[in-house]
Amino acid sequence: MKKLFVLPMLCGALLAGCGTKDNSVEILGQKCEKIATGDQGDFLVKCPVVPELDAVRNAEKNATFLSVVPSEEVIADVESVYIDVVPAGTVEGIEAVCYRFLGVNPTVDGEAMYAVEVCEQ
Repeated sequence: MKKLFVLPMLCGALLAGCGTKDNSVEILGQKCEKIATGDQGDFLVKCPVVPELDAVRNAEKNATFLSVVPSEEVIADVESVYIDVVPAGTVEGIEAVCYRFLGVNPTVDGEAMYAVEVCEQ
């Protein structure tokens, strides 16, 4: 799938506080809870629904989750925003932090979980 560097207004403000001791990260000013870690270094966070995050998760899907496999409960939960955070250097040749937002109506194709990807360098 073609990787798009979209939504430039969001990119600079996406991640702050990654790696805090309380198992949370801050994305667009929202405290998000780490709930799972993938075997390739990515991790899944659960965030509150706010207009900025909601707008991203409703955009056209352009990527898939890396290695985190959301549970059926996560897939069914529309009261939260779920993001697969892919740290810089996790994917060979990619030197950007990428955020893969699970859409409101998740698309699953076998093991592939489709998402909206936003990256920052």
